[in-house]
Amino acid sequence: MQFAICPTYACNLRCTYCFERDLSAWPMRSMSLVEVRNAFAAIEAIRQERYPAADAHLILFGGEPLMRSVKPCVDHILQEAEVRGFGVEVVTNGVQIRHFLDLLLPRREIIRQIQITLDGPPEVHDRRRMFRSGAGTFSRIVRNVDLLLQKGMPITIRINVDRENITSLPRLIAYMENRGWTLYPNFSCYMYPVTAYTDPNRPSILAEDEVLSELQKMFRGEGGQMPAFALYGFKVLGHVASVLDPSSLPLRMPPLFTYCEANGLRYFAFGPDGLIYPCGQGVGRQPLAVGRFHPFFELWQDRCAQWAQRSVMTIPQCRSCPLATLCGGGCAFGAWVRTGSLMEPNCQGSPRVLDRYIERMIPRITQAAPGR
Repeated sequence: MQFAICPTYACNLRCTYCFERDLSAWPMRSMSLVEVRNAFAAIEAIRQERYPAADAHLILFGGEPLMRSVKPCVDHILQEAEVRGFGVEVVTNGVQIRHFLDLLLPRREIIRQIQITLDGPPEVHDRRRMFRSGAGTFSRIVRNVDLLLQKGMPITIRINVDRENITSLPRLIAYMENRGWTLYPNFSCYMYPVTAYTDPNRPSILAEDEVLSELQKMFRGEGGQMPAFALYGFKVLGHVASVLDPSSLPLRMPPLFTYCEANGLRYFAFGPDGLIYPCGQGVGRQPLAVGRFHPFFELWQDRCAQWAQRSVMTIPQCRSCPLATLCGGGCAFGAWVRTGSLMEPNCQGSPRVLDRYIERMIPRITQAAPGR
């Protein structure tokens, strides 16, 4: 089970594609120590009620969780996680993380991953991920990543990919290699297509097959091999690629009957508004809350049931779709934004994506099976 704690919805950056922009613009507020304790009490109650034998994985999320103004709250969260033996993943923009080393380094045994986003070389990244003043963040993030890698902390670089930065990926990868990051055993990297569920008309959004096509052109041509992390975030293509082009994906991906941990209620996020959410992208959007943890704990069973029951077996359109187990019905949050209902599919062009991918892979497939 995954539990995310958002000590605040505020953020010190103004990224151009942020899906939480309406939340992060709120006045600064962080969880009190009482709210943190109540969040962990709720976590224990949920574990006992739903999956008592499951391991618990804690995600420090936001807004931006690693801002100096939130540090006392973060310290308390890490203390509570350490007492319970929870592994912790930190999702941060990385600009102030050096001010948290006194909290993170002594607890390196429970820190499973620190995820930091880097969207391209300096001139590209700084157009996308900037401070409120408009100043860029690339150089500060790079210095902090250098420091964390040297300290032995597990660092994962996330690259959010869309039309505005995809052609700069080879330069970013070369930069990371020249910086020596890829030589560290505690370094990893992945790319993820930018989604725009709350702003579907953004012209920079690329479909999975469009991202894949650009990657194939950049890395050794159509149907050629790409970096090992290239398809990590691809829900539809990841399954097919793991069979047709295993070298492009180090993981074998099983059939999806649900899209993610939110379906089946294996993910719970706790916000500074005292509410519990089943989806990281849905935090702060109160119609999606499934309960509260402060000032008292309760789960709203009718709302929980909607998320727990959502699968390709219960969404009517998915039951007859031959591609259902490739996308798992699609993102529930995206379906809710688009239709107002969780029980609608959110296919995002899965048939088109699959057709285009297979068409591009035909030369590679026929080369692997001559005479067929």
